[in-house]
Amino acid sequence: MTTYLIIGCGYLGRHICQFLNHDDANVYFIKRSPASAKDHGNIIQKDWFKCTPNDLPQVDYVFYTMSPNSSRIADYQQAYVDGVKHMISLLSHQRNLKKVVLASSTSVYDVHDGSWVAESCQKFGEHEKTQAILAGESLLTHSDLPWVIARLGGIYGHGRHYLLDLIRQGKCYLNHEQVFSNRIHVHDAARCLHHISLLPITEGQLFHGVDPQPTALNTITAWLSSKLGAHISHPMNQEEALRSRLSNKQISSEKLVASGFNFQYPSFREGFIQIMKQEGMID
Repeated sequence: MTTYLIIGCGYLGRHICQFLNHDDANVYFIKRSPASAKDHGNIIQKDWFKCTPNDLPQVDYVFYTMSPNSSRIADYQQAYVDGVKHMISLLSHQRNLKKVVLASSTSVYDVHDGSWVAESCQKFGEHEKTQAILAGESLLTHSDLPWVIARLGGIYGHGRHYLLDLIRQGKCYLNHEQVFSNRIHVHDAARCLHHISLLPITEGQLFHGVDPQPTALNTITAWLSSKLGAHISHPMNQEEALRSRLSNKQISSEKLVASGFNFQYPSFREGFIQIMKQEGMID
């Protein structure tokens, strides 16, 4: 039986646990709080930074999905640098380890002109948060562990749909310009991480986890509002427009698709239809 360890049992980590438990697998996850009905697998109830090698079972695959507790620089440093460093130290005692999968972010790219971005792009932002994410990646890539990294776009799904919430609250507006955004449904994100964990290193060690259809925000907003019967009459203000342009890029997932991955939700349409039906917003 294959044994998995999930470090960081938040929104994505819980979905990975749920996905893996459908398979013939032994799944462990680390969590400070007691197990809940949302959790699937064997809980190791302990603060990650207090874990020792004796707390961990011998595992085949590790998924590191730790995310910052807030937008503070210190929390980014803790999640992406201190946490990864601690993981490398603890996993050096593993005897059967086949792959460590690190969930990173496409936010590291300093591209805001709507152009396409492949994994080979070296144009990175200089913000401290970006540097913390990249530092965590570098720690893993320079370690002796077998690794693969997925830079994920905006994760959305049941219970996590910020844009949809804004539209329902009448707080979402059209942009003055065409601004592209990238996203991935949480179920596909979990499947993506599992998929790349099984690939040979010759297939690559860095992948983008986004659906294959980057889409202009105005297109998504208009489509969602039409499905919900919401009316959008005002363009966004200058501050909101400037903030949205910070993410104006088209992340390519061609490499992931070429490796054999098939998206269950290949665009925002399939993903949001599933959410709206599940949450009773539409029939």
